[in-house]
Amino acid sequence: MVANLDAPEESMVEGYVPITSVRHVIVHTLKKEQKDATGAIDPRQEEMEVSELAQRLVDTLYVEYRKRHSKSHGKFDGDEEKSPSQVYARHYLIDKEIAFYEFSTAMAKLLCDKTARTAATGGHIFIAHVDHDSVEYVLIALITEEQAIALSAGKNLRPAEYLNLKGFRFAGRIDATAWNAGAERYVSFLKGTKNVADYFKAFLACDTAISNLLDTQHLTESMRRFVLSVEVEGSPLTEAQRDSLLRKVDAECRRMADDSIPLNITEFSRAMWPSDPDAFADSITQSGFEINDGFVPHKSGLRGLVSFRGKSAHWTLEFDRRALLSKDIVYNDSDRSITLKGLPLDLIEKLREEDEDSGE
Repeated sequence: MVANLDAPEESMVEGYVPITSVRHVIVHTLKKEQKDATGAIDPRQEEMEVSELAQRLVDTLYVEYRKRHSKSHGKFDGDEEKSPSQVYARHYLIDKEIAFYEFSTAMAKLLCDKTARTAATGGHIFIAHVDHDSVEYVLIALITEEQAIALSAGKNLRPAEYLNLKGFRFAGRIDATAWNAGAERYVSFLKGTKNVADYFKAFLACDTAISNLLDTQHLTESMRRFVLSVEVEGSPLTEAQRDSLLRKVDAECRRMADDSIPLNITEFSRAMWPSDPDAFADSITQSGFEINDGFVPHKSGLRGLVSFRGKSAHWTLEFDRRALLSKDIVYNDSDRSITLKGLPLDLIEKLREEDEDSGE
């Protein structure tokens, strides 16, 4: 990476359009001399001004966090004595008893405590309170500094450091709007690999007890949306292509359910939609359903992918998606009715007998 050291500190981007509405933002520094040692917090003395540079930084963190596919979702575990992050969050976000600065320093010190005797290293703790699409979030990320090569106006090379805003591994988010609304999932964090983010999970006191059925139902709905919205070479999928993809997803999920295999969103996307796995993964992680990476598919949650079922007080109907493709079943939206064609002979005979008996 090459940086220009002669550029002004507040480098403006002409016409920059903010992605989030930043209420508050601050950075505190976590100092750790050794990986297994206890760290210390070097706090900023006041909130940061929401300048354009700060706005761009927060927007970058928000977008990069949202793009990550490997996240766990849950809620506060309720053990306020063991990990008081939920207390601080409630006092700040719900009860409005403390200011942002007090909240941020309390959270930074708690995160520092959780890194003790772990392999976590130091870094800068960015905490931002933002709004996006009428949803209120608190985003917390541990950002490290990286070495770069800077180029001066005289075209001389000089060493420089920069904040690695796209390579962070430790981050979490609290959805205050969902929490206020009584949602089941409003806390999330990056999973990482080989439990590297365990201390961050403990810091957020996040209960990630997974409902495999609920996650599968949400996956099913996100897949139904994907086949209706995705385009290949500028054209939407045909009915046959939609059916083929959904059957592929259904078969793979059922195989994983049979063998109790966790669904890794990145790997699953590569297998299901190799032409553009990122778009496929985004349709899952950015569906608004907060789907956990690593859930085990539940067969009951797959209804609606390749089969449909409904019932009333007097009938039960279940049919395969291919019945719609073949027009054996036709849905009439105007009067919310279904026309069945190609009835089996034994059913036809029974209906005829019933009709004759009714006419006597």
